[in-house]
Amino acid sequence: MYALLAVFPIILALLLMVSFNVKSGLSLLIAWIVGCGIAFGVWRMDLPYIIGFSVSGFIRAADVILIIFGAVFLLNTLSREGIIDSIGRGFSRISQDRRIQILIIGWMFGAFIEGAAGFGTPAALAAPLLVGIGIPPFAAALACLIANSTPVCFGVIGVPSMTGFATILPAVEQLADVDPAAYAAQLYGMVGLINMLTGTFIPFVIIMMMIVFFFGKTRSFKDGLAVFPLCLYAGASFTVPYYLLAAFVGPELPTLLGSIIGFVLLIGGVKAGLFVPKTVWRFPGDAPIVENDNQKEDISIVKAWAPYAIIATFLILTRAPWLPFKDIVRNTFISFTNIMGIQGVNYNWAIFNNPGIFPFIIITVLLLFFYGLSANDSKQIIAKTLKQITNAAVALSGGVALVQIMTNTHFNTSGMENMTTVVAKTLAEVFGGMYPMVAPLVGAFGAFVAGSNTVSNVMFARLQFDTALMVNLPTILICAQQFVGGAVGSMICVNSVVAVAATTGAHGKEGQLIMAGMVPCALYIFAVSAVAFILLAMNYNFIG
Repeated sequence: MYALLAVFPIILALLLMVSFNVKSGLSLLIAWIVGCGIAFGVWRMDLPYIIGFSVSGFIRAADVILIIFGAVFLLNTLSREGIIDSIGRGFSRISQDRRIQILIIGWMFGAFIEGAAGFGTPAALAAPLLVGIGIPPFAAALACLIANSTPVCFGVIGVPSMTGFATILPAVEQLADVDPAAYAAQLYGMVGLINMLTGTFIPFVIIMMMIVFFFGKTRSFKDGLAVFPLCLYAGASFTVPYYLLAAFVGPELPTLLGSIIGFVLLIGGVKAGLFVPKTVWRFPGDAPIVENDNQKEDISIVKAWAPYAIIATFLILTRAPWLPFKDIVRNTFISFTNIMGIQGVNYNWAIFNNPGIFPFIIITVLLLFFYGLSANDSKQIIAKTLKQITNAAVALSGGVALVQIMTNTHFNTSGMENMTTVVAKTLAEVFGGMYPMVAPLVGAFGAFVAGSNTVSNVMFARLQFDTALMVNLPTILICAQQFVGGAVGSMICVNSVVAVAATTGAHGKEGQLIMAGMVPCALYIFAVSAVAFILLAMNYNFIG
């Protein structure tokens, strides 16, 4: 009974999003209000504590919102100058083989956009580029949706995983003999490891879905197997540096820098003929395109990639553990103490550690002057950015505030445990040691309905952590499954499907896209669960 009441705000948010098509922002705002009501009326949490922890949630969410703003602000500025379109079109000239074009633009360029901006932009940018070079709308949409999974775990400057960790940080600090920094490092490394072992095969899944299930002339596995070595190479070109960056640098760079490294390896390999199939494959009735000289772009590679190269360099210098700047960046903060006058409700905001401000917003402002954009143009870009992130900002504010309430309802006069502990005990009783089968599915479900891995982590990370403790499983493993599962669910989430259908002209095929994406989504979730059980069987040394 109490478990159902505790989880009711989340169920309500999911119901509003799925059944009534209410945006995730408004849904989670309503869920937060209902959660406050349950905390006050059932758990008998004092009103000052409800207000204090809610404000704490809003402040924590603002830290993430600034990152989103900075990333999208930069992307819109570069798009305004035609740089993003130029990068995408340049990739299409490398090969006439549609399979290779999908790997370069759908898989690798999509990963780069995820690392640069995230929050629905990869499919919305990469898919139209595929359509623009002649790939059928449904194929372009499906390929980019499936591809927009592995990169999402760390997404734009680590937001999804960093937000998930921030949600469980208070609980991590309560673990005996566990250093939160070391815990975070292993958690991010575990997310990277799971994705390296599973996500490497996603490019092959994409191509097989194109060739065998939908668009192949003969629907032959042979055409797919011919490109398997290149698919594996394309997958590993991204996921190996992705894992190494996650394990040894931090969560900010795996997707952004991993995709840039992957670009160099994949394009270099294709140009050198490495693993390139002998036969060029194209869609039925799809003739090779001959490009005229007047179609060539004059934007240089240096100009196109310079902003992201500067950002990647800055982040490496300030995040790498072997350099002295990391401690300065993370230990310089603004303290919010006894928020709303409530003893113990605190938050330390490491302002220099927020990549949305340093370097995204700073570099973008400099670019506005460098490109010679007028004040009016700059205002239009800012207004467009604010409009794009409004729903995400509201969703994060409501979601983080709700989690703060749910995890702190033990401040009450009823003597009851907090909401997440009550729910976690119920899940532990039902699934026990088999919970690794459920953990990634919970994350995927959250992303499916909320349209965001970040929001899924906000809603469920603490719940997964508490459940892992109940069933005596490594919390790092279960939380890593949550983070990866949330990324997997991104390929079928309603928001992304609707957006990509609109940008590619695949209107009316949203249901088909979701159904088609269910197959790779289920395979991915199964693989993530299998890896978890293998690591447990190997007695992997988890910190917590």
